[in-house]
Amino acid sequence: MRKMYDLATETGAQLTTFTLGRSYVVPVFPDWTERVLTLNDLTRALAAQYDAVVVDMWDHPVNSRGNLLSTDRMHFSTSGQAVMASEMVRALAATLARRTP
Repeated sequence: MRKMYDLATETGAQLTTFTLGRSYVVPVFPDWTERVLTLNDLTRALAAQYDAVVVDMWDHPVNSRGNLLSTDRMHFSTSGQAVMASEMVRALAATLARRTP
């Protein structure tokens, strides 16, 4: 992940990322929740190191929606994507507000 952040940083862009939500369940991995929590911790730590905007979806209320995931049960549905986009806009707006005198 660090290599990805390094390459993205070289572009000069404001980096953005998000954590995975708790709505994902993969029964073949009994330790799935722990894996996601570990990944989310790594994502937050890297975001802090690279001054990336991070949207934390783990405890977001959208996780309770019955229609959050698409039919493949791996990706957010259109409404879930809309929530993530809205949250990213909010996070970017807050970042810009802090930078504007």
